[in-house]
Amino acid sequence: MLRPLLLRFAALVTLAVGTLPQLALAERPTASQLLPDSTVAYLRIDKASELGERFQKTATGRMLNDPKIKPLVAQLYGSLVDAYKQVEDRIGVPLDRLLTLPQGEVCFAVVPPAEGNPEIVLWFDAGNRFLDAMQVIERLDDAIVGRGGTKSTDRVGDVEMTTLKLPFGNLRTVARAEKDNIVCLSTNPALLKQLLNVWSGKEKVRSLAEANHFTAIMSRCQGDQQNPPQVSWFLNPIELIRRAGRGDFSAQAGLAMMTALGVDGIQAVGGTLTFATDQFDMVAETQLLLETPRKGVVKMIAVDSGEVTPEPWVPHDATAYMTMNWDVRQTYNELVRLVNVIQGEGAWKNNVVDRILERTDLELEKDVIDAVSGRFTLITWMERPPRWNSQCTLVGLRLKDAAATRQALGKLIAKFPNRFQKDIFGGVEFYRLTFGNRERQMDEQLLRQPTPCLAIVGDYLLAGDSVKLLNEAISCKDNASESLANELDYKLIATNIKRRLGDKKAGMVAFSRPEDALRNMYEMLNSPAIRNRITSQAANNGFFRAINDALVKNPLPPFSVLAQYLAPTGALLINDETGIHYSSFALKRE
Repeated sequence: MLRPLLLRFAALVTLAVGTLPQLALAERPTASQLLPDSTVAYLRIDKASELGERFQKTATGRMLNDPKIKPLVAQLYGSLVDAYKQVEDRIGVPLDRLLTLPQGEVCFAVVPPAEGNPEIVLWFDAGNRFLDAMQVIERLDDAIVGRGGTKSTDRVGDVEMTTLKLPFGNLRTVARAEKDNIVCLSTNPALLKQLLNVWSGKEKVRSLAEANHFTAIMSRCQGDQQNPPQVSWFLNPIELIRRAGRGDFSAQAGLAMMTALGVDGIQAVGGTLTFATDQFDMVAETQLLLETPRKGVVKMIAVDSGEVTPEPWVPHDATAYMTMNWDVRQTYNELVRLVNVIQGEGAWKNNVVDRILERTDLELEKDVIDAVSGRFTLITWMERPPRWNSQCTLVGLRLKDAAATRQALGKLIAKFPNRFQKDIFGGVEFYRLTFGNRERQMDEQLLRQPTPCLAIVGDYLLAGDSVKLLNEAISCKDNASESLANELDYKLIATNIKRRLGDKKAGMVAFSRPEDALRNMYEMLNSPAIRNRITSQAANNGFFRAINDALVKNPLPPFSVLAQYLAPTGALLINDETGIHYSSFALKRE
């Protein structure tokens, strides 16, 4: 269903040599004002050159330009340049100039015509790189004609439009026009003509900027006046599937099923990206518009507001922390209803509830669904020494009645006595999960052996893949000073989350320390065992060869050089009458 559209896009991107398009001059409308309101997918860069400048001011950009790191980056980039030189003669533009062809507004869009499959629109403002852009395009024209394609021109007002008929692939036609240093391309000549006529004022259409779903999303993700977003995007997934599947019986059947499940209640999704503001390294805003009242699958998205402060058992040195409040009963009830509607009355009980009871001795609703209060917490933590899978995970489910859950857990253990090994740490009973012969032996220099385990700690059921992490959580429970909640960097993120929430309440918040993950990778790359593996792979693998050569010629600087650019990140999620709003940000470290 979507495959032809994806193939068209891939082919068009190839024709545009990897560059996206634009139309950003004061004399003409912006992309959202040119595109029709039927547009189902949209990605726009406000100004490509400014985006590049903003990126250079981010932590990543500044890190890559650090004199102690730049030689290593240049070595790796040199490998990319060498690979590109094999095709540079055909393209006619050096790689550094090719990557800077887009200078102003860049836009990619998917627009469904009145009939047929959705079409692609792609344009970019080449600015002072316009001659380079035309050189690349003319070489591609010659290559297409040389392989049996045809080229024709037409006039649209004062603009010449070129149409290429391709002799290969799924993309048969590409139309192109240039105006005011802007290159516009489309897989549909009629659609390109319409855009040019709207641009010149000869034709009027209801634009994407006037579409209700688009404006609703952008109004929630517009950022602040001093720091407008550099990137914006929009997607109407159901309409895209509906238009792409016209004439396809299986696609229409799938749509009918989606409607029955309530998936069509997902109206649209979109958001923005902003880089290098005065306070933040990066801010991402995303809005998921949901139908009201909600039904089916959409109703199962039951994020609730509640307490989000880290629990006492969350270690102070956790790499990442995420907590969410969820109305479990609402999700469960809607799931039961949908299964019974699709498979027949009683299907859920017969196929799920009774089987769980038979196999585990657990009553699903009593022992599981009604046992949890609705707060779920996920943390990650680095287990020493550094290895590829040093990151451990621990999930916490808050319980309504810890004693009742302990009894239910006892029934499960009695059912599978060979799978649970009882142990005690800090006065708390916990269980290691064993899998007999299915456990694999690992190279402990490279990989840690996961140790699945679980315990009831206070009013939480904790389950994870590391006994060391579980023991750390048990140790922290009765020592509030060791909890993440008292860490300065977490408090800084929590303050920013509260400020961004305003008068709204969060259903989810998250916190992470990128420095921890980078430190683990840094120490691995300096580990003799890992370096020996990279060296051994370099002989027969170009990727590892490039990494090995770069590390040999330009050893990694002290970790403090890297760490000075990294700051904690945060995120929040709000569930309100319009849908789900997600916001994430990374602080700026000066």
